Amino acid sequence: MHDNYFLWKDEAVSRYVLGTAQLGFDYGISNKYGRPGREEANSIINSAWAMGARAFDTARGYGESELVLGELLHSNNYIDSSAIITKITPLSADPDGYSWVRRSIEQSIQLLHTPSLWAVLLHRFDMLEQWEEGLGSILNELKAENKVKHLGVSVYTVEEVKNALKYSDIDIIQAPCNIWSPELYTEGIIKDALESGKLILIRSLFLQGLILMSPDEVLEKMPIAHDASVEWFDILEENEVSAWDMCMRFAAQLKVPVILGADNAEQAYLNGSFLDMQSLNLSEIKDIHERLRPYLSEKIVNPTMWK
Repeated sequence: MHDNYFLWKDEAVSRYVLGTAQLGFDYGISNKYGRPGREEANSIINSAWAMGARAFDTARGYGESELVLGELLHSNNYIDSSAIITKITPLSADPDGYSWVRRSIEQSIQLLHTPSLWAVLLHRFDMLEQWEEGLGSILNELKAENKVKHLGVSVYTVEEVKNALKYSDIDIIQAPCNIWSPELYTEGIIKDALESGKLILIRSLFLQGLILMSPDEVLEKMPIAHDASVEWFDILEENEVSAWDMCMRFAAQLKVPVILGADNAEQAYLNGSFLDMQSLNLSEIKDIHERLRPYLSEKIVNPTMWK
């Protein structure tokens, strides 16, 4: 039987976290299905639940994701056993300072049918610049009121992870880590964070689907990554393994919670199998990355730079 949970701060945290951006809008470079309907969304949640997912990642900025997720968790009676993570996105202007934070979180709580949120994250690293200006104070007030259990930030780069770790009030950092850009693992940053009492939640295991695409598909949709994709598929052929299996084996080695989205119920079910996969070891991960490194750049591994 697979180990569904990761122990952090004496709390059992689900290692399989269902990402729910797909429930709110069309998401991912390789998405061929579009946003799922309500029935399929329900099947996605039930399939992930069957595979051990007890945590769900959403955001105010994910279209109707919070609404759909909240209704379905509630109708399936999953709320009390679920850890829900959401992210706040700042308003362009608010004459009342940071009162928008309280409104945003209270709206999330209402939509998600939960008395409190397991974690609230800032949706962008640059929002940390406002932490000492009042943003941190109001978030800590909501934490003291038990409306939020943990505070955190969503980031995109290793440098942003390192800087976010310096904030004492930040418990959780959500960051990309995958076989094409494994530095958070290979450089020991995940381990160091845990030793300081902080948790790094891993996302972008498939780099929004780019890692799973064939070289021909990559050439059509992101030509800049074609050479990397060709080398990647050479590696896969040599090891007689699929791209998906290699990503799953990488995830199995991380040991910390991994956020995995799904376009359909079958994907949601299969994604949970990383808990049972034979993991890659550190040496194997480094060897693969060394081969890919000459073909990679920030413009490839950081989706915020995609055009």
